[in-house]
Amino acid sequence: MEVLNTQEAIILLYHGVTSENYCGIENYSGKHIHKDVFKQQISVLSKACNPVSLRTLVNALKEELPLPSKTVAVTFDDCFENVYINACPILEKYNVPATMFITTGFVNTKRIIWADMLEVAIANTLEEVIVFDFLKFSKKYYIISSVEKIKVINEIKSILKSVDENTRDKIMESFTEGFEFRDEIVETDLYRNLTWDQLREIDRCSLFEIGPHTINHRVLSFLDIKEAEREIVGSKNILERELGHNIDLFSYPEGQREHYNENIISILKENGFISSPSAIYGSNKPGDSPFHLKRVMVGFNGIPFPYS
Repeated sequence: MEVLNTQEAIILLYHGVTSENYCGIENYSGKHIHKDVFKQQISVLSKACNPVSLRTLVNALKEELPLPSKTVAVTFDDCFENVYINACPILEKYNVPATMFITTGFVNTKRIIWADMLEVAIANTLEEVIVFDFLKFSKKYYIISSVEKIKVINEIKSILKSVDENTRDKIMESFTEGFEFRDEIVETDLYRNLTWDQLREIDRCSLFEIGPHTINHRVLSFLDIKEAEREIVGSKNILERELGHNIDLFSYPEGQREHYNENIISILKENGFISSPSAIYGSNKPGDSPFHLKRVMVGFNGIPFPYS
């Protein structure tokens, strides 16, 4: 991992902020940061950095304006309710702006992103041995210990990220249909989605801005142009209808370099978007393209908070 230049602008990427402590494999990747840790980090931003909105940062980089040292913007991806419950009050307390990128098809639903669904299935199955036999890949896994379960999840995720959504959904359904599960799957704050009322409340706060993250969290570069356009424009239209104002910031699902391309950027520009940050690790400097901005996914797989 490259050494970050904290004198350049940094965009922090969070997904969830949890109030719970987990002892099993739930949240093993650190996608949801604990609210006490989040509070410490936002306190540091407010006292030792120059926190700005993503919109302010995008405009400054576009105009190639000089930025103060430790300029930072906070962003969230996906649709987790714990952002509303745990993150927003902390951000408001420290007067730190943030932009939330929302998968609109998950709002007001119990839908779970496929990668989280895989985690739930492996965490809650009573099986000790499972077989993954798809896509010309066949392997028997022993999943007695947490270490074994995490290894299996990571390996299967890496396989399924390379296939289209329909194929992946069919594989997930077939793979887990024979599992025997605990009588009661423990509900946590990791998978509950935001409601429209919560999003409207977030949107009314001057510190916060909301943008789309597609409708269904589909990897845009894996779709044909028409499907990609439906995901992008559809999510923009839904947010504009529900929130009652123009939307022009976007973020790519998954967000690595292979997950978007110039065709996707053209669709964004044609539909009035001014920026779409990636999830590629790094910092940003004046003149960088607003459609190739890098972010730091704090806590995920041990990625450290860049300030002290």
